[in-house]
Amino acid sequence: CILFGGSVSPKLRQETGSAETFTMAANVVDLAKYDITRKMAPFLDPHFMFPILKWLRERNIYSEAEVLAAEYDLASNTSTMFTYLQELHKHLVDTVKATGGDVSKVPSPDFNTSALEAEFKQHMDAGGKVWELLGDKAVIDKLREAGKFTLEGLVEEGATEEEIESIFDLARFYHKGGLYKQALECVVLFRKVGPRFDSYRYFSTMWAQLAECICMILNPDTPSTKKPLSSAGGSEPSDFAFRVLRDTVEKRTMLGVQEVEHRRWLLHWALFVIFSRPRAHDELFDLFFSQREARSEQRTRKNDYLAITQAVSPWLLRYVAYATVLNFQNLGKRQRQFINVLKAEKATYSGPMTQLFVSLFSECDIEGSIAAIRESADVIRADFFLGNLAAKARGSVDDVINDFQSAALKLVFHEILKLHQEVPYEQAISKYFSEFPSVDANTLRGWVAELDRATSGNSKSSVVDETKESVHCHQLFNVQITTIHQRIDQQTNELKSMANKLRNRLNEDRAFERDMNSGAAGRGGRGDDFERVPFKNQVNSRDPRNQDKEIQPQAPPKPQNSRWQQDEKVAEPAPQPAGSADDQNWQRSTKKPQNNADSGSWERGKGEGAAQSKWR
Repeated sequence: CILFGGSVSPKLRQETGSAETFTMAANVVDLAKYDITRKMAPFLDPHFMFPILKWLRERNIYSEAEVLAAEYDLASNTSTMFTYLQELHKHLVDTVKATGGDVSKVPSPDFNTSALEAEFKQHMDAGGKVWELLGDKAVIDKLREAGKFTLEGLVEEGATEEEIESIFDLARFYHKGGLYKQALECVVLFRKVGPRFDSYRYFSTMWAQLAECICMILNPDTPSTKKPLSSAGGSEPSDFAFRVLRDTVEKRTMLGVQEVEHRRWLLHWALFVIFSRPRAHDELFDLFFSQREARSEQRTRKNDYLAITQAVSPWLLRYVAYATVLNFQNLGKRQRQFINVLKAEKATYSGPMTQLFVSLFSECDIEGSIAAIRESADVIRADFFLGNLAAKARGSVDDVINDFQSAALKLVFHEILKLHQEVPYEQAISKYFSEFPSVDANTLRGWVAELDRATSGNSKSSVVDETKESVHCHQLFNVQITTIHQRIDQQTNELKSMANKLRNRLNEDRAFERDMNSGAAGRGGRGDDFERVPFKNQVNSRDPRNQDKEIQPQAPPKPQNSRWQQDEKVAEPAPQPAGSADDQNWQRSTKKPQNNADSGSWERGKGEGAAQSKWR
């Protein structure tokens, strides 16, 4: 509705906004509590809601009459699909009659065909020269060859910017009438020849393109033109539109609230595209857990869709948990983060799929996790994306349930193996997996073989005998099992080692105190050079019991022997007055020359004839 100017009526929002406003059918009371359409509807285009409400009506999750009333109210306020309105009105009247209600209270559809034709003619007249140019194949080929099939090229041919803007208005008109393919063609054309300097309008066309692709996914039998959809991204236009919009949202600079809000809407719309694929869980897992390349660390944090889901859309954690169960081996280091997110959001949203992880990895509740797996089958049946889109892509809803439960039971069995030393297959089946007929001893052996290959890293080096009726978990996980006597001996040895360390430390402290009291005698023959100062340090800093006490620094003893001191500098004699015999010569040292043959070699030659010093 933000894209094309539509709005949802307050009456519809009141009717579809809460699960309690519907009268639940008696035979499917339990499925209604798993429906999250009420939470997701404010972030979806009104035309996305038509297939969802129709599916809820066919599944008998709510009262058929009230779902029909909500669907009819939505169609009459947000669309001009007259044929669809007539069918809904007829179906609603028949349902009200069957339930004994008052048919006179059902509003009749307000048709105004002439006004609709006049609006269409107005959009075509607003295009004017643009439609004339687009209808001339020779002009279009010439512009394409010259690389001028753009806004500037059409303006050079005589079109105006206002006429080009009318293309997007026509796309909005087609969208309201349910002609999604024609609307998509107009949006793609406008993105090619429309003004790009208006970043907001160009950004809106990306949302419009994805919206039309989603509507075509939800309505595969929608009326369309005869022209192929080659200009909308090839054979997978929805994938192309989603990738373009996602890249733009992640790179676009916006205010903080707008950034979160755009990513919030993108996550809701992405479910339609992703769950229409056979490997939906893989793409969904990559969306929430893969860190895409970003220009900065700040942008990487903004694109953390798991954090955005936790902050503003916790109900989407259902789909994150579904994808994580089927890709748990790829979770890696982010397992703890995901478990913490589920625990933190337990008060705002909690379902069987999220409770499975909390019970299994946080509370270590095997029975609780088994109950969550059992209940998850009802969640899949009551969810539009899992029970409808994914079921169509996978074949049936039973295939989706079997895939999820098989992967979830495998996780539970792996945790059971970690908690026991030996697990008999038959005993595990009777205690935990008796409610699941697909799980037998051969299934458990297969899971053990997969885990063995994963832990050993080599499929040929198996340590588990598949012919036995039980599995020894210490062999599987390469863990050495110790008896109670071995553990006592090990702890006793550790205590003895710690006691020896403390004893050695105490002996060192006593030796240090004794040396300080008696001086440093015997250390290289220098004991007489130090003043024997009694030990005055009242706190031993090496004692761990005195770590918190303040220690006063002690000055080291000052040596009294002059031979350990530096030689005192002797003042140099002042230079003699000029004319004396020694003013030409400075002695190198204040020491007296030794009385030997070499003493004269340290003096410079005297007299005018001495050209240089004599050195030996």
